[in-house]
Amino acid sequence: KYDHGMPTASVMDMVIHPDTHDLVGGTHGRGVWILDDISILRSLAAASGGDQAIDGPTSFVGSDIPPAIAYQRSRPAGERFPADHVFRGATKPRGAAITFHAGGDHLKPYDPDWSAADRRKLPKAKFEVLDREGNIVRTFRRGIHRGINRVVWNLYQDGVDGPSRRENKRDEDQDPPTGRHALPGEYSVRITLPADKKSNDGEGTELSNETETSDDDSQEEEAEEPTQGQTLGPFPFTVLADPRRVPSAE
Repeated sequence: KYDHGMPTASVMDMVIHPDTHDLVGGTHGRGVWILDDISILRSLAAASGGDQAIDGPTSFVGSDIPPAIAYQRSRPAGERFPADHVFRGATKPRGAAITFHAGGDHLKPYDPDWSAADRRKLPKAKFEVLDREGNIVRTFRRGIHRGINRVVWNLYQDGVDGPSRRENKRDEDQDPPTGRHALPGEYSVRITLPADKKSNDGEGTELSNETETSDDDSQEEEAEEPTQGQTLGPFPFTVLADPRRVPSAE
């Protein structure tokens, strides 16, 4: 039983959206349920059917990164004071969704009951977004777990620290400040997984993308020291300004 937000109800019909690869289920009495972009499940099925191990000590399976739409969000003011004028559900994160499956005993399996402090203790992977010329425009780190992970780049580039009388001291695993919005165009992302301290010395290893198909955390003393493992990619994707330009599966 899939219980990650799925209600206990009979599903009368299902369809996979041909462009976004969303799994849409029509339930009996509980409305329409949508699982965003199941491309990673197809990639896992293809990998498990071949010679690739999907749960090895350093396994990685990625899926294609769908086009990201560069749009701006606004919120209407309330009738008597600034607030939500109408009720609406949660919107999917804005940006480029990077979905992958990571394996290894050094990664913890996902637990829906994790607190914010638990998530800050997860080993962090480093994500480097590159433009068409190969220049790094954004670097950020996010904690990952064993299994399927989805990390979203919010389409902002690296910025600079503002003027201050104090010296700006930034930890090695702390994200740079955000800067300008990224322009529409061709991009790619390079992923460096956290190393297994028991199996290697933390040196990064470059892997190619030939076989793949594919908000700031505070620091705590008990968080693991950043170590680098395999570096994968770059995985290409596109940032669009107009959603009508998303390529159709037809």
